[in-house]
Amino acid sequence: MINNDLIFEVTEGMTKPPRYLTESELLGLMDKNGIGTDASMATHINTIVDRHYAEIGEGRRLIPTKLGIALVHGYQITDNELVIPKIRQDMEASCT
Repeated sequence: MINNDLIFEVTEGMTKPPRYLTESELLGLMDKNGIGTDASMATHINTIVDRHYAEIGEGRRLIPTKLGIALVHGYQITDNELVIPKIRQDMEASCT
């Protein structure tokens, strides 16, 4: 059955990258993926900021630095699985 009442509008535009994660959003993703404990998750975020892999921007968003981007690219070249949550999740599960 075809619904002839549907109306579509085509507009021209440019794609935009997704917004950077807030600290809160990152903590939620870490929790969802079993990365860290309640006591250690905030410490992980402080560490990436202290090591200049990311900066805290407006709205508490984590903005990657050139160093942070280079680190991720290096991990991707070495072994892409190093940058996906599954590996860290498995490591955390092995430790518990």
